[in-house]
Amino acid sequence: MKKQEINQLFEAAETELEKAGEELSRPSHDVVAYAVCAPTRQALHNYLTSLYLIHAQRVNGVSDESLTVDDLITLCKKHDPKVKELDFSPLYCSCKDMFDDNDIMFCNDINNVKECMNLAREVREVVKERLSS
Repeated sequence: MKKQEINQLFEAAETELEKAGEELSRPSHDVVAYAVCAPTRQALHNYLTSLYLIHAQRVNGVSDESLTVDDLITLCKKHDPKVKELDFSPLYCSCKDMFDDNDIMFCNDINNVKECMNLAREVREVVKERLSS
């Protein structure tokens, strides 16, 4: 995958994270948890896919864009020591994988979705480091 395509995924993730941040910046009684959870999970998926593709280019050039968030976490941890250090537990609230065929559930806890946003920001920083190296 070309660097341009990785950058497009990264930019899409940035857009999703910005949407989530805008929702979270509303007065707390007006925040809709789903409007934070769904774009944050999409951003995480895009950041992790970007990171996976960066490593796939370096390792063997093979990539699979249909991976779940769990698959991406496993693969990225395998190839990136900084990802191993991250705590992905906020993702495992009541959410199911946003890309599963199962019913989509979302986290209704504002504190948890804030943790997921922080996680997405941490993954973003790892991706930015890898893009610049």
